[in-house]
Amino acid sequence: MGLEGCVTVYDVWTHQNHVGVSQGYAVDLAPHESALLKVSGKLDWDKGASYAAVWPGNALSSDAAISECADCSYGYAVRLPGQTHSELRFSGIDVDTYSLSIAYMYPPSYDSDNSGDESKVEMLIDDTEPVIYPLPGYRHGTITVERTLHKGRNSVLLRVMSTKGAIYIESLGIARH
Repeated sequence: MGLEGCVTVYDVWTHQNHVGVSQGYAVDLAPHESALLKVSGKLDWDKGASYAAVWPGNALSSDAAISECADCSYGYAVRLPGQTHSELRFSGIDVDTYSLSIAYMYPPSYDSDNSGDESKVEMLIDDTEPVIYPLPGYRHGTITVERTLHKGRNSVLLRVMSTKGAIYIESLGIARH
């Protein structure tokens, strides 16, 4: 998770607090059981952070949707139709100057051998001018770009333009450069 120092894991259901976790935490669960954990600690920005696209605090335009994505890390991703002005806004990013990486995936029907695909993502940080980046035509992909974020809260808006249809956005990664 990229946390450093004294990490605390609180089990919400058993009301147990585990302080000083440094090498990981495991819970034995029977089939169909689950655990609800609250993990807190100081983020080590040298290791970076990842913001899941499906986080409920992100804003989606009316034609964007959370969709199942079996090949995605979290099992879900935000589907942005490429022919519309669909948007995904990551909010509350509290950092300074970092590299941003966008993990994306083309739909299962995508044929990476097709030429002429000019899929792109347009990125706006807060109220800056938009910058457009190409999305290489592979089944899964990650692009990394260096952008300056303002100290304090930031908002990153992504718009996808694709001749191939929808693009699935998995996450936004942030690391020092």
